[in-house]
Amino acid sequence: MKLLLENWRKYLAEESQPIKKLRIFDFDETIAYTDSEVRATRPEGNEIGFPDQEAWDNFIEEMGSVEDAEAAGWSFDFSDYSRVLNPEENEMITQIIADVIAANERNPERELYVITARGPEARGPIRRYLKSLGLDPKAFENVIGLAGASKRDEIERIIQKHTDKDGKTSIESIHFFDDSDIHLNDVKQLRNDFPEIEDIRIKKVFPGGISNVKQENKMDKYLKDHPYMEPDGLQAEGEGDDCFSRKTFDGKVKCMKRTKGYGQERAQATVAKVLRAKKEIKEAYNKD
Repeated sequence: MKLLLENWRKYLAEESQPIKKLRIFDFDETIAYTDSEVRATRPEGNEIGFPDQEAWDNFIEEMGSVEDAEAAGWSFDFSDYSRVLNPEENEMITQIIADVIAANERNPERELYVITARGPEARGPIRRYLKSLGLDPKAFENVIGLAGASKRDEIERIIQKHTDKDGKTSIESIHFFDDSDIHLNDVKQLRNDFPEIEDIRIKKVFPGGISNVKQENKMDKYLKDHPYMEPDGLQAEGEGDDCFSRKTFDGKVKCMKRTKGYGQERAQATVAKVLRAKKEIKEAYNKD
């Protein structure tokens, strides 16, 4: 009886402990690499495939949205994403998930989510795959399939779940892991929407590593708002921007595309304008 009462008190204590931390992971090319791809039919009838997130992101950036592409005559087949095809585990991420689960067993102040751009029908296959890796699906608050909807909006709904009637949230920390620049840049806006949550870490997952998506500084904001204009002294040109530490012009352009989600033309124009203002444009081009 004493043991039963102790377990009951422990259960009540865990139930009453507020959630302070959200740990959120994408699935494809974050938790696992799969053979799934989007198959598309062009307006003229021939088919192409988008085998990875980068290829799909670049296409959507050019078209504007899936709806815009469909209006232009494209059609899409997302059926691969109802299954987990030939998955290859990203052990770096699954170890982080295992560590989060272990930490939560000691101190249950976290909620752990997988939020995927796949549709809701993928939830079962993803949960079965996680279980096959030895990760207890019961440790996850949910596997959420958004069918392409905004991950930022979904995370905002989770935050609101932990917000009282006076508008104060118990959430103190959010760590978000994803490989897609589109989703990373979208979720990054939470830093502006919820300034009271001081620890919001946006982490880009790529083969072999993870990098932090930094807080936007004044130069970042200026270049985003004025991509075809000269910097105006808000901050020394390129200061604090790792892309301008690259040696070559092409290296700077590739970095801008990868870290800021710019298209080729916008990235080239931005780099050229900054280097021209610094009177380095000829040197940069000559090096390439």
